[in-house]
Amino acid sequence: MLELYQTEWCPASHRVRQRLTEFGLDYLVHQTPVDPAQRLDVEAVTGQTAIPTLVDGTCVLVGEKAIIDYLDSRYAEPAGARLHPRKGFEGEKARPGGSMQTVRSNYTLSKTTNLAFDHAVERVRTELRAEGFGILCEIDVHQTLRDKLGIEREPYLILGACNPTLAHGALEAEPELGVLLPCNVVVYTHDDQTRIAAVDPERMLSIVANDDLAPAAAEVRRRLEEVVTRV
Repeated sequence: MLELYQTEWCPASHRVRQRLTEFGLDYLVHQTPVDPAQRLDVEAVTGQTAIPTLVDGTCVLVGEKAIIDYLDSRYAEPAGARLHPRKGFEGEKARPGGSMQTVRSNYTLSKTTNLAFDHAVERVRTELRAEGFGILCEIDVHQTLRDKLGIEREPYLILGACNPTLAHGALEAEPELGVLLPCNVVVYTHDDQTRIAAVDPERMLSIVANDDLAPAAAEVRRRLEEVVTRV
């Protein structure tokens, strides 16, 4: 029996639980204290107090990346696995007052969040890393307009995100695709609300008319949708 040491408030723990559910795996949950100094059960197993921690027999995995990499390498993903998170998103959106409000427009994946702008930016950075994206560039539109034109506007930050593995495959299929890279994610405020929007890669790459790009476009869209939804 798999054993997971975790807390309900920890985003990394949530993502590990989601992956376990996608694989259809049964597991025993150990709720750990908020204070790391009190996580004596975790320390007894791993020698440290970090969460999430997964124990599979004699194999001990510490941290979200190590756990998910292990699960991906050890278990076969069943058909329909990815329907679990999508169903959760739909249920949360349907719930009155639900915070999951991701919308797919004709060219973006976007949502409004209750987070303050600075907090939302840090969450976007974290979630992009979790989905394998690096941030190649940042454009502070607010500061640029102030410096160049003397215009004051609400905060607006553009993050140029790139998943190296997926980008490499796409460039192999379409060498000039670099003109459309990286994938932009924006965080901005409007009418005292913080919004997050990511380019929809499937819509963006549809202009290329290369069917070989379809799998990569679908995977990038899935990952960016995960990022936007989890913020």
